[in-house]
Amino acid sequence: MKFSKLILGVPFFTLLSFNVEGQVFDSTYWRGWYESPVEVVSLGDWTEEGWWTAGAIVSTGLVLYAQDEEIRNAFQSVRTEQTEWFSANIAEPIGSGLYSLGGSAVLYGVGYFTDDERLQRTSAQAVKAFVLTGGATVVLKQMTHRVRPYEIPRSDLWYGPTGISPDYDAFPSGHTSTAFAVASVYAHSYSDRPWVGVTAYSLASLTALSRIHDDRHWASDVFFGAALGWYVGRAIVQNDSRLTVLPVGSGLVVQWRLD
Repeated sequence: MKFSKLILGVPFFTLLSFNVEGQVFDSTYWRGWYESPVEVVSLGDWTEEGWWTAGAIVSTGLVLYAQDEEIRNAFQSVRTEQTEWFSANIAEPIGSGLYSLGGSAVLYGVGYFTDDERLQRTSAQAVKAFVLTGGATVVLKQMTHRVRPYEIPRSDLWYGPTGISPDYDAFPSGHTSTAFAVASVYAHSYSDRPWVGVTAYSLASLTALSRIHDDRHWASDVFFGAALGWYVGRAIVQNDSRLTVLPVGSGLVVQWRLD
């Protein structure tokens, strides 16, 4: 929405009057859209804590990678009609966006009608996180081309950047990454209300488990997808900004606030 407002306003800049608060072309505004996924690998900006966190994530992911086939076999051995129904109707739609994006839209509406600016902002950021994380995930899938467990039950098959193809695109899990991106936004935005984070991450975890249950992903695909979504959601909440465009008289008031 912010992009459309800005682009549509460009042809009329010379005809309108403005009151600009802050730096309109400050690059930090755009960071929430096109830099957040890149920040995942912007090593120069990481703190010592960030390096320790990254190290823990990579180490845990490698342990899971070594056990991928065993974990897959364990999940497949407990599949039942009940778990199939729950996965298809409850868990999977969260990661596909049916529930997460729909829920974010509903919450935005609630925030709008109740004048809850934080809820509006957070819900918009959740949609942004979903889109950006989904894009980053697609890039990683095309760079790695890892075989899905139902395609070939070998966890060590990676074909690398062989070209754009929908085949062999297990790594990372897109359902998991987007679900955790949305959860991360709400959890970080409402860090003063721990139950929000617990609820959001619990729902995202259901998606993660369903992807292993459905034999669509290896456990390491899911883990790294969750880490990606968590980080992008966190980056958006920390770096996003607010552009407000309001009609006043014969012109517009453009207010720019960096949090």
